[in-house]
Amino acid sequence: MNRLGVEPSGTEFLDWTIDGVALLMCPLCAELGCGAYSVEVVFGDDVVEWRAFGWQTDYEPFDDPEEYQFTGARFERKAYETLLGGLLSNYRA
Repeated sequence: MNRLGVEPSGTEFLDWTIDGVALLMCPLCAELGCGAYSVEVVFGDDVVEWRAFGWQTDYEPFDDPEEYQFTGARFERKAYETLLGGLLSNYRA
């Protein structure tokens, strides 16, 4: 399982570490130098929470999530894993 809670995402080739899960990154190079929107994913028994949404690069500290006024999101875990598993199956080689 990857950090989103489903099968590997296919982004393991990326040579960088972020403080969360990348949701959106540069489609041309996938380099953290271009920046990425990331979120902290927290798994509970029945829920998945997204926290600390922010902009991240490899040359500056993580942006304050308050700037984006993102208070978080909660998902029912089974539905979350089912949806992401289905979406990821479309991208398997």
